Amino acid sequence: MHEEMKETNPAKSSRVTIACVAYKLTILGINTHLIALCCATFLVVHTSTMDAQMGAGALCMERYYNFIPTQADHRSGDHVRLDLDCELDNKLDEVSGVAQLSPQELVVLNDGGNDPEVYVLDRTTCEITKTLKIKGKENHDWEDLALSPDQVFVGDFGNNTNGKRKNLRVLVFPRSALSKEHDNDTKVEEIEFYYPEQDLEKESGKALSTEWDCEAMIWLNGELHLFTKDWKTKRCKHYMLPDKPGSYAATFVEEFDTKGLVTAADLTPDGRLMLLGYTQLGRVFMWEFWNSPNGFFNGKSRRHELGNVMMVGQAESLVMLDDNNGLILTELWERRRTRIPPRMYSFEMN
Repeated sequence: MHEEMKETNPAKSSRVTIACVAYKLTILGINTHLIALCCATFLVVHTSTMDAQMGAGALCMERYYNFIPTQADHRSGDHVRLDLDCELDNKLDEVSGVAQLSPQELVVLNDGGNDPEVYVLDRTTCEITKTLKIKGKENHDWEDLALSPDQVFVGDFGNNTNGKRKNLRVLVFPRSALSKEHDNDTKVEEIEFYYPEQDLEKESGKALSTEWDCEAMIWLNGELHLFTKDWKTKRCKHYMLPDKPGSYAATFVEEFDTKGLVTAADLTPDGRLMLLGYTQLGRVFMWEFWNSPNGFFNGKSRRHELGNVMMVGQAESLVMLDDNNGLILTELWERRRTRIPPRMYSFEMN
């Protein structure tokens, strides 16, 4: 620990320790929510200023990220440690999708309302090495991207404003457009779609209230697989689309109770599906699915706890590098006096 962060007041040190213990128990998924609440309340009541409270939070974060995991921290895959690799360029404050372009390169995009651009990112330095402008297309609500051997798929299907979007689509363009030698003049086509089960007339029109938001997509064997972000039930619906340009009714496949909001998806090389998300209480999680005879949700599954939004940031993007190692990208997260810049974390699963 840095010298300037050492505590000399025993009472204050105890309060910080209590807060850290409460936070650690919470992220490990132990059923101690009441204890955590009491400890956190004790910290707030007995720490005189907001700055002191924020300082205690910083201490908790430092102690957590310098904590060396033991076997007990990986019971049945309950907890996966995130290691901070870098802070991202401020152009990626709203990073929302990521895929692996090459062993050394990632391709990323920003959320809706930003410029219609796709960025190539160096995995080691986290520097942007290429910016591809998608001419003639608006970033209504880009949420995820996926790669096939030849194509790039950009999911413009975010739908959390009022749940009534009628222009859900996936943009398609050649993967070669991401090469350094390629200029920005590339042909972009569209896969338009809708959900047959959705009744637009029954949507309330309120923000963050629909079952038909979506932020997660993968490509597999000529099909696109979409995983919804259900603001009502916190479940996840799995839909399929052809990967060819055209207009389609998305095909419903299955549903799973993720007990939270799904924000990203990816496949491991050995075929396991990973879904990233967070709960409304701010707990970041990752579901793992395997051995399903059909679809993804009909086999085995387990949930990994990754920390809390207040410490990690808002986890929006996921890419698996191999069967056990992956990266998570978080967008800028600001609440009151807390600011967590966009980041890239690495992790390893048992």
